[in-house]
Amino acid sequence: MRRCSIRAHAVTAGNGPAKGKQVLGEAGYGHLNAQGYRMVDAYFHEYMNVGRTFPDGTYTCPSSKQVGKLC
Repeated sequence: MRRCSIRAHAVTAGNGPAKGKQVLGEAGYGHLNAQGYRMVDAYFHEYMNVGRTFPDGTYTCPSSKQVGKLC
């Protein structure tokens, strides 16, 4: 089996709340929990390592285990 060696280039935001954060490029899968199951709860704000305020006003910080991950 051949493995693909093409990698996506990282692109960072120029302005706004994501300024200087990676917004395009390589993304990993969620981290493994203690039982060895893949966690699939990474959101785009965690990929970028920024917090998010939801419509109901709830604010959430990004999980350090999900930075750079999407699933």
